[in-house]
Amino acid sequence: MCDAQYDPKVNVSFGQDTIAAAKAFLAVTIWALGEVTRPRELIQQAIGRAVETTHAPTLVNTYWFKASLDVLRGDADEALRDTTTVIELSRELGIANYLAMGMPYCSWARARLGDRETGSEGLQEGIAAITTSGIKNWVPFFQGLLAEIEAGRQDVEQALIRIDEALGLAQQTGEHWTDAYLHRIRGEILLKRDPANKAQAEEVFLTGMAIAREQKARSFELRAALSLARLYQSSNRAADAHAALARALEGFLPTPELPEIEEAQALLAALA
Repeated sequence: MCDAQYDPKVNVSFGQDTIAAAKAFLAVTIWALGEVTRPRELIQQAIGRAVETTHAPTLVNTYWFKASLDVLRGDADEALRDTTTVIELSRELGIANYLAMGMPYCSWARARLGDRETGSEGLQEGIAAITTSGIKNWVPFFQGLLAEIEAGRQDVEQALIRIDEALGLAQQTGEHWTDAYLHRIRGEILLKRDPANKAQAEEVFLTGMAIAREQKARSFELRAALSLARLYQSSNRAADAHAALARALEGFLPTPELPEIEEAQALLAALA
């Protein structure tokens, strides 16, 4: 039962308020599935509920999920604010797990805001601290974020190793929700390493799109399709680029919650 009027002591019997947790988790889930505007409303409802409960683990968990949504959306400013809240509350309340889980997002945000070296080092340290504690969930996502930063710093070989480690861990644990994302990043890194070898990157992008379609993860599919379309455009394969992008864009309307929609629409218009 998930009833706002239900006994609050029962609601937190699983370690956090079940209503706030359900809304927070749902926000991240439906964003990946392509329903990208509703998650912001859901996460704000979750935070409001968490504040009402005055239950510390619920509050920390909810802000951590909001930070997860910020990172998925690519909003470094909001991610930094929300992870700062997670880290400060975790330190104040002695919640070690969330302190560790908040550090990668904080470091990612700093890297995206310009401090790539410190951000990269912080992400490495954060991932190491998490894995040392025995936590494996979400680690493939963290590794993917780090690989993007490493590739941006021209450490391409290390970035490829990082992505392969992430995919290997996902295979080991069964946490496959980031597989499409990881394959897209792998394709981008392969292109950075060898721009002339477009066939290799094409195969990886197609794999990422296929996984996303199977999972109905439309936001991840669109991002992979956009990468593939750009590759096709650079290879004078306009028709292939248009076909890949048109299918992935179906049903999407421009929104800041997924900026790639507007980018994809502009590219699709240029390819017409």
